[in-house]
Amino acid sequence: ATLAELHRLAVRPPRSTLVNEVKERTALRRGHGALASMAVALGQAGGLEAVVEATARELRARGARVVVVRDRDEVPLAATASATGATCLVVVRLDPGAMAATALYFASERSESPSGHRLADALAERVGRALGLPAVTRGMTLPVLRETPMPASVLEMGPLDRVVERTGQLAEAVALALEGWGIPET
Repeated sequence: ATLAELHRLAVRPPRSTLVNEVKERTALRRGHGALASMAVALGQAGGLEAVVEATARELRARGARVVVVRDRDEVPLAATASATGATCLVVVRLDPGAMAATALYFASERSESPSGHRLADALAERVGRALGLPAVTRGMTLPVLRETPMPASVLEMGPLDRVVERTGQLAEAVALALEGWGIPET
């Protein structure tokens, strides 16, 4: 009886599609619009102020409305970003030992953010190219990804000297990634 109960608990029901996933997939098919029509929340958790400021300038130069949100704690950062009504959230974080550009999006055992996944893919590809490093995309349940209503991605970059040296290219890479993410899926 104990083994049967343990087996029952171990069996996971098939993953079902949640309403928010359906809404996000519909939004992806329509597209999020041109960068000039987007409101972008840029999150800065410490360590890469110059990259965030350069990215904000680049996005504004391309017509986007940008709100920079600074907080080391992910929960208040998510709450503040959510209050802005932004189209998306991109959090920039330093990973000093990184040997890849990593973009995280919300994914759990039961659901994921399709739009966040696409955003993370676009960011990883462009930022990886700008840094000259491999790109990795991973689904996570971090509070900043889980607690925002808009698609969100945490962009982890390193090493510091390479990030500092390529700040301008990184800002342009984030802008290009957001432009590509806004285009409707075909």
